[in-house]
Amino acid sequence: MITAQMVDAASRVFADRLILVDREDVERALSAALAIPVGDERPALTPRQRTAFEFIAAYIEATGSAPTIVEVRAALGNKSKGSTHRIVSAIVDRGYLKRLPRQARALALV
Repeated sequence: MITAQMVDAASRVFADRLILVDREDVERALSAALAIPVGDERPALTPRQRTAFEFIAAYIEATGSAPTIVEVRAALGNKSKGSTHRIVSAIVDRGYLKRLPRQARALALV
């Protein structure tokens, strides 16, 4: 998440170089450069990703831990773990889930 301090610091750098920019332009530039969503402007999920996300969110709410890739695969009706892993990775890349380091079932809702 881009913080106000990050935007202020970048704005000061631009001001020092006598470049006039709008605060929102600075925020968008930082977001693009750092690949961080601005506010809650996350890319939309595909229908398949949305289905997987809804299953994962419901599973976490019900059990307190994330489902395994095999459980997500079964819920989606996929035949391979690889395609399921790509779907979950895309959800993480779009900012709806985050991976927790060095843990089993290492997904958390953002």
